[in-house]
Amino acid sequence: VEENFSHLKQMAELVQSWKGPSISGGIAVGLITPPPCDTDIQSKSRDNENVTRLYAEECIKLANELGVPVVDLWNGMQLPIRVDDTLSDERVEKEEEEFVKKYKWKSLYLSDGLHLTPMGNYRMYQLVVEILDRPRDESDVCGSVPVSSVFGLGLGLKVTDLPRHYPDQKLVNAENPSETIRANLQAELSDNSSLVHKSES
Repeated sequence: VEENFSHLKQMAELVQSWKGPSISGGIAVGLITPPPCDTDIQSKSRDNENVTRLYAEECIKLANELGVPVVDLWNGMQLPIRVDDTLSDERVEKEEEEFVKKYKWKSLYLSDGLHLTPMGNYRMYQLVVEILDRPRDESDVCGSVPVSSVFGLGLGLKVTDLPRHYPDQKLVNAENPSETIRANLQAELSDNSSLVHKSES
């Protein structure tokens, strides 16, 4: 575990050192914990409580140390998808407790105890978008941040404003997907080329 997170810290610090159009004049960096696994199915190769949880906790600690946001898949994917924001806190708490107690996340989010189902991918999407969209509180970055407050950090990137490098899947020719992607890349290169010529003149 130590060696793994030593490497992850080096990578995160390297990316943070790059200059780019993002928060604080650098590149936006966030970490993501591993998702939970179903040890009952993956018992030969995975242990959710004694291994995966430890990696998730170390990832959260590292995010705290670096002062960067963290997407906590390990805990977040053991909770239900929220679709009704009008529920009382008490009702939400009760639903979450039942979801966790009955291990509903195992069958809803995992196809084979490890890989995500479509609902699992949707839940992961919800958790990632939440961190991307949440504003970054610059005051939290200075000094030591308690582990619990790392969850208040975001990247301050509005998802709908992020550039797309590939076409929406609805626009992809199912008979020949590479044709659609090739055409999209050529259009993107052409757009970038015209921008370069404008800046040179």
